[in-house]
Amino acid sequence: YKFFLVTSLINRMSINDDAYGTNTFKDASSQIILVLINRAYISRESTDKYSHSIWDSEQVFQCIARNLYDNISIDIICNELNFNKYYMMHQFKKHTGITIYQYILDKKLEKSKQYILKGEPIVQIYQKCGFSCYNHFFRAFKKKYNMTPKTFYRGTKTTVEE
Repeated sequence: YKFFLVTSLINRMSINDDAYGTNTFKDASSQIILVLINRAYISRESTDKYSHSIWDSEQVFQCIARNLYDNISIDIICNELNFNKYYMMHQFKKHTGITIYQYILDKKLEKSKQYILKGEPIVQIYQKCGFSCYNHFFRAFKKKYNMTPKTFYRGTKTTVEE
């Protein structure tokens, strides 16, 4: 419909007629064409943010890796990658089987295990791994590994000594 309207307006503008209102009609038609072009551009631009034609999980993983130990949030990732928050969360879960939050938490906990294996003080590890507080780190670690960080440390210490 819009294509037909634009074509019709252009055809009428090309008529070299001295009839009453021809110049006004040509000016109005030009403005309508510009408005339609702008609407099409804005519409395309706004839908691009909400629905990328190709979901690029690698882009999301790289963004998370860059920001993992800072104060990372889903909003930060969305802003950096220009994704709609709910679209990104849906696509991530669809392609990975887990939520973004769970993926970030798992990555932080894996890194915390590495620090514990190196013998770093447990009370400093939660900060290095980007946890907001020790209690959050402690609960997440215990839930994932069924033991406290200290128990894990003692178990690795005993294994290394034997």
